[in-house]
Amino acid sequence: HLLIDTAVSFGRVAGCGTFGRVADAWRETILYEFNLVNIFRWVDEAFFLKEFEEVIEMQTTVEKSQELGVKTNINKLAALEPE
Repeated sequence: HLLIDTAVSFGRVAGCGTFGRVADAWRETILYEFNLVNIFRWVDEAFFLKEFEEVIEMQTTVEKSQELGVKTNINKLAALEPE
């Protein structure tokens, strides 16, 4: 038998076994709860991509993450700002 993991180790999906599945579930939940275009992850970092017109407070996403049991370092939190 040959098993092939088609998930990317870092980036758009977590793909790191059980932890990766939990991280992917968090990502899908946050995408569902907030009107985001996408979320990209790199190890313990998350990059939120939203439409310019959307008003999304990062504190709200942190509160939702904590409600889901996902630890979030609020010291590394940066507000969503236009580039």
